[in-house]
Amino acid sequence: MENAIKYGISQREWGGEVAIKARVFAGELLLEVSDNGPGIPENELATLATRSSSGYGVGIRNTCERLRALYGDEQKVRFRNRPEGGLAVHLRLPYEQE
Repeated sequence: MENAIKYGISQREWGGEVAIKARVFAGELLLEVSDNGPGIPENELATLATRSSSGYGVGIRNTCERLRALYGDEQKVRFRNRPEGGLAVHLRLPYEQE
């Protein structure tokens, strides 16, 4: 969410929108955080979760590494540019109830 604000909507002169969606489906927690900012160049999307340079890639990389450590292959993180502009991040995690 921080990146959606910092790198997404803060760059828009008149502000923007950040949306968070969550649901449970087939034993998984599905989360989506999206914004209507500038998005990310297509050639950078595939390496976004593993990038080691400074900037938005560090926080994203650290988060993805934590999710892999916690859930292994049972988690998935996907980044995509939205057709109407902005970026969407989709997370699939095992749904756990206490």
